[in-house]
Amino acid sequence: MRLYDSELGWISPDEFIPVAEQNGSIHRIGDFVLERSAEFLYSLRADGFKIHYFEVNLSAIQCIQQNLSDRLLAITKRYGLSPADICFEITETAANLSPAAMKKNMDELSAAGFPLAIDDFGTGYSNIYSLTEIPFGTIKLDRSLVTAMVQTVHGRVGMENTVSMFRHLGVTLLAEGVETAAQLSILKEIGVNLIQGYYFSKPLPPEDFVRFLREREPKCT
Repeated sequence: MRLYDSELGWISPDEFIPVAEQNGSIHRIGDFVLERSAEFLYSLRADGFKIHYFEVNLSAIQCIQQNLSDRLLAITKRYGLSPADICFEITETAANLSPAAMKKNMDELSAAGFPLAIDDFGTGYSNIYSLTEIPFGTIKLDRSLVTAMVQTVHGRVGMENTVSMFRHLGVTLLAEGVETAAQLSILKEIGVNLIQGYYFSKPLPPEDFVRFLREREPKCT
């Protein structure tokens, strides 16, 4: 998601999301993002593309709002999707915000059937215990860990130990910010399950994403 201003040009979420969280508009933005995502996923499947699920970010403020599960479930069902079709991502830092409300909402989302992922792991200060209180199935390793992994021995060892720890917890591991074949090779070697990054594609608007899929994925018969 990007915000465009005629004077400032493109504004990244890092800038406008904190403002939206402060003034309360984050809830309308969150609903808009999920609506558009659900609509797009439905249209892709109707066109025959084999898309297993979408990932949608939840902001820290969204994660502690009342009736979160009911609200998200209603939007998802409106487009004929099941909860398994949308994986909600929360940041490692958000997991520390109002732990009781966070755990209640995440438990309810999980019980409803929504997969959960911890996003940008390695950038926050959560201890592992607080993260294991959340019923997540995927850990997304931040690009800073991927970069450090190929720069120093300590970075490589740190990544290997992190991967080993979470594999013992039985979660899926996804590496973010992968840009080179060398990074990809190491991540495969140490047991990371999924890869995300510029190695495959930069972020794309919907029409370009459809073109990207047509070039790479056979359509269903």
